[in-house]
Amino acid sequence: MPNAEETLWNCDGVTMENVSANGDYFAMNNKNMKINNFQLSGNYPFDGSENVEIHNAKMLSKMHSGILIMLQYMTLIYQVSILAGILRI
Repeated sequence: MPNAEETLWNCDGVTMENVSANGDYFAMNNKNMKINNFQLSGNYPFDGSENVEIHNAKMLSKMHSGILIMLQYMTLIYQVSILAGILRI
């Protein structure tokens, strides 16, 4: 997805495999996502999302709190709620 800005908003139960996305505000306000083999370049992904499971990811992103997140080829499983710039894991 080379132009994934503001893509996949307000969805529930999305499963993705082998996806590369470029754009800000990717997957905002989602619930129950499962993602495997994922690459993302874009700021504020998963803003307001809950129950997001990510495996084998490379993400270069800035969250609302100004923290730069760089995750490369690792397994990340967490429940996330990003509210008012706070990432809760």
